[in-house]
Amino acid sequence: MRNLKQRITISNNKVLPVLAQFYEFFAEAKDKDRLEKILAYYRKAMAGDLSVVFCGHFSAGKSSLLNALSEDGTLPVSPVPTSANIVVLRKGPSKARVYLHNGEYGEFLPPFDINEIKRLCKNGDLVKEIEIFTPHFGLEGIALYDTPGIDSTDDAHYKAADEVSDAADIIFYVMDYNHVLSETNFHFIEKLSRRGQHVKLIINQMDKHLESELPITSFKEKVEESFGPYGITKEDIFYTSVLNRSLEGNDLNALRALIEKASIEKENILEKEWRRRLQWLAADYAEKHKPETEEHIEDIIQHAEERKNELTERLQLAEELESDEKKKWRNDVQNILRDAILMPFETRELGGKLLESLQPKFKVGFFMSQNKTANEKKQRLQSFADSLNKNIETQVMWHLRRLFDEFSKKYGADAGTFSFTVHESLLTQSAKSGMDADGKALLHYCEHIAGEVRKMISQKLQPFFDLVNAEAEKLSKKEHKSIKLQLAEAEQEIQKHQQEINRMRMWKKEKDRLERIAGGSSEYDGNIEGLFQASSGSKIDITKILQKEPIKAKKVQSKGANSSHSTNSLSAEKSRLAHNVSLLESLPGFAEDAEDANHFLSRVEKRTYTMVLFGAFSSGKSSFANALIGEKVLPTSPNPMTAAIFEIIKPDVSHPHGTVQIECKSEEEMLAEINDHLSKTGNNASSLKQAGELAKKSSVSGSSRFISAFMEGFEEMSSKAGSVFTSGLQDIERYGAYEPFACYVKKITVYYSCKMTESGIVLVDTPGADSINSRHTDVAFQYIKNSDMILYVTYYNHAFSSADREFLIQLGRVKDVFLADKMFFVLNACDLAQDQEEVLQVASHIKDNLSAFGIRNPRLYPVSSHTELKEGNSNNKNNESGFSSLRSEISAFLEVDLANVIASQCSFKNSFLKEKLTSIVDDLGRSKEEREERKNQMLAEAERWRLTAQSHFAVPQEKLDLEITELIHYVKQRVNLRSHDFFKECFHSGIMLDAKNSGAALVSASHELWRKAEYDLNQEVKATSLRIEKWINSFIKEKDQFFRENISSAIKVDAFDMSLLEYRTPALSHVLVSPDEVDTKKWNKTYKNARQFFEGSGRDEMKEMLIEVLEKRISAWADEALIVIKEHYELETKEKSLAASKHFDKQIGRSVDMWMKAYSNPDQEKDYKEALSKMK
Repeated sequence: MRNLKQRITISNNKVLPVLAQFYEFFAEAKDKDRLEKILAYYRKAMAGDLSVVFCGHFSAGKSSLLNALSEDGTLPVSPVPTSANIVVLRKGPSKARVYLHNGEYGEFLPPFDINEIKRLCKNGDLVKEIEIFTPHFGLEGIALYDTPGIDSTDDAHYKAADEVSDAADIIFYVMDYNHVLSETNFHFIEKLSRRGQHVKLIINQMDKHLESELPITSFKEKVEESFGPYGITKEDIFYTSVLNRSLEGNDLNALRALIEKASIEKENILEKEWRRRLQWLAADYAEKHKPETEEHIEDIIQHAEERKNELTERLQLAEELESDEKKKWRNDVQNILRDAILMPFETRELGGKLLESLQPKFKVGFFMSQNKTANEKKQRLQSFADSLNKNIETQVMWHLRRLFDEFSKKYGADAGTFSFTVHESLLTQSAKSGMDADGKALLHYCEHIAGEVRKMISQKLQPFFDLVNAEAEKLSKKEHKSIKLQLAEAEQEIQKHQQEINRMRMWKKEKDRLERIAGGSSEYDGNIEGLFQASSGSKIDITKILQKEPIKAKKVQSKGANSSHSTNSLSAEKSRLAHNVSLLESLPGFAEDAEDANHFLSRVEKRTYTMVLFGAFSSGKSSFANALIGEKVLPTSPNPMTAAIFEIIKPDVSHPHGTVQIECKSEEEMLAEINDHLSKTGNNASSLKQAGELAKKSSVSGSSRFISAFMEGFEEMSSKAGSVFTSGLQDIERYGAYEPFACYVKKITVYYSCKMTESGIVLVDTPGADSINSRHTDVAFQYIKNSDMILYVTYYNHAFSSADREFLIQLGRVKDVFLADKMFFVLNACDLAQDQEEVLQVASHIKDNLSAFGIRNPRLYPVSSHTELKEGNSNNKNNESGFSSLRSEISAFLEVDLANVIASQCSFKNSFLKEKLTSIVDDLGRSKEEREERKNQMLAEAERWRLTAQSHFAVPQEKLDLEITELIHYVKQRVNLRSHDFFKECFHSGIMLDAKNSGAALVSASHELWRKAEYDLNQEVKATSLRIEKWINSFIKEKDQFFRENISSAIKVDAFDMSLLEYRTPALSHVLVSPDEVDTKKWNKTYKNARQFFEGSGRDEMKEMLIEVLEKRISAWADEALIVIKEHYELETKEKSLAASKHFDKQIGRSVDMWMKAYSNPDQEKDYKEALSKMK
């Protein structure tokens, strides 16, 4: 105990007894999280230094900043989140202490390898905190804390940063220059402010600033305005650059001076911060554990008593339920029978004719009258029976079936099927001898038959009535059980809330105790020795920690590299099919089959593979495409603005090597694209002139530049609107990169001969995947849907940024629809990495993020376009650029995976032709009588199948409509759910930086919310269209298989080629109905000032109103889309079903024709047998 007291400073004398009391309190409360917090506070108090914490988002340069301030280079730096735990820098003899999550710790003593410590800094799973002591540390009495990035995709990083920030005496929030307005910043700073912590800001990496883009004074004014609501003043903001220490306005020295000054005032700061921290700890616990007020609980108890009385009454009423249910269904049946008009005038007339025919003197004709009379009697009896049965079907059966359906839906029990037909004997036996055929006699006769029919139907329905009785009894028991259960719950609720009243009294006592502890007025000092023991971890040898430390980088394996490829050879299968076709084409009956097979082989030979590049703007797609081509063909730019599509394709007779075909946008497309830029501010132009005026006033970055370029090129390019013209390679830069011309271009096709295009690959470079321009997303979707390969390119320094998110979400939605995994992911610009381990680290970061969108085990390839394009690199055997491995995988996918699909089709056709010929040979070997009998059977069956083919393939519209309705329902749910996240992204205090007043800022944010929801809704529906098409194809494929398996063995039918079914995507409106002026004014009333809106209830009130309206708009849009989609796919299914039925009708006719020709030429049996023997 003596050693412990010797370490207590003046400040600690006041703090430690309070901490000991808090520890005992939270131990009694079994609050594990706060117990750990108290232990952290205790270790801080024992250290006695000033805790200066640096937090912020990843890659903001926190570690580099601390290395500069401490005049040391201990902390690791990286382009992805590095510090995965808390790292503390202190002055002292050289050593490092490593604390594990399990409470153990170990020490590195000199000499030690600093790289081992740097590796441990990255291992958040094992290591909780690392303390590094160095004699070079230039700040006396100060501890600098480095924390994980709060915007890392790992939630543990946020938690670690939050915990250490809570114990900070001085806290710096670090942002990089390009991410000042991130909503994550505002959220975290707001949280710190609620604790009463005063935050200072560091805007790092100021060397990125370009005065030509934005004056530094304007930038600083916007920063101050944005963070002012959080109590952050101009003096609290530091603008720094570690990379360029001599940068004008670099506050690095001022930052260091502030920390040095704080070390002098340490005791005053510590006392102030301890008081704030402990008072917050007490108040936060009390607030979070406060039960409901007594008055509120008494209201709940009163409500529960009322509910109990209501349930008691319901229990009494429920006893009558069973009897009522039995009566209800029997009455419904009796009403149907009673109201059924079984004998209308037309039927009675037929009954009269029957009675007339039953008269003894009834006779027809003079010659052969006996037969004629008998036939007439039979015909009249049949007509009367048919008419009556028709009436029974429409007047009774239809209503009974609906009743059965209603019963099944209500009870979940199958009522079965029911049918009833009047037997002719009833009609004849009911006719009395000598009965007149008209007047009252006819009326009595018909009424008698109708009564008998009603009686017989009622008797036949007895099983249904029995089922009703059983289900009614079951329902009654269920209702009794449910009410009694609810009564028990009401009793429990009353008891529970009475207990809560007692808990409220206990809480008040606890609150008073906490306030006394935090204020230092408690009579009891607490067990400091116990706190000391609790905080002392178990020391272990540092080598054991290193043995536990699994830091070895895992090799990033591509899915393609591990695929078990089939050994099917497309070349061999094509050769076999060509050989077999040559044997069959001259045989009677096989000419058409041979012609089809030759067409198929021709298509295979001419087949091309579409490989599409996607990626966010500036991800390096064009440079990557150039590297694949082997030369710089496509223009590249660090700040692309255009959205032209580039296609690189093999030259042909009409388009020799080097030909460039340019397709320009139409005038309508140009205006639509400009309005996409303006929509961010809620504006819309009706003409190009108006668009330019609106864009100049707009605060949307990039819009006015786009319009300026558009207007500059108008004179030369407007006449080319909607046209297609050809040029040469020298004009690619002119039309693909020079903005005044490029903004008019829709698509550029480059006919270029290289190894890639000669192998049949068509390379497509698309607009940035982060564009939400409706035309861009439509084009992108069609490429996703129809491409053979998708290559997604992401940039090394910004691997998996927010710009990638929406497109990757869409890939995750549709990945399961494709027959094969055709997605490849490329990490470009890996030459920027310091070493291979860093590349693997970034690649692992990408894989982790992809898995969040359901893209697991991706084919991921780190490459360097820059290295690949170096002179002579294409022959580089060391594969420094990574392209050699990528090309191998692409070849494997095209030449094996996709080729095997074609090889399987060839194999199927070979088998089909051989089976067909074998069947003919077998039949020709039969006797003449057997052949004749088999021919008759085959002709009869062929006719039967041909008559039913169309109905067989008809897609059941009710089932399809149900599937579509369910899919759209879930689309609405998912978009509504994401709308809450979109609101957070759109409404943060940073929106005030880009607007002249709050009203304009809020309108802009609401339109941005609408735009995000609109985009997400459209993407969801596009993905849904693929699921619908997959459902239709599955149905047709099942029917195809059933058809072929069940048709006669004599009729050989080739499988329907599903690849011939090409679907049109439904044409839907891209636009949600925008908020109206009334809504906007109502929402804006929730804003009084920035503090009230972002810290008070203003933003929550606006969210509630905005989301309510948005969800209604989404629902209305989806309901309209549902109608369009159903109508669209009704036409699509009829077309596809008809194509399948025509195919089988043709196949049946061809099979019959072949069989007839073979039978007509029995002398050619030898030729058939010889061909069969030679087939492979």
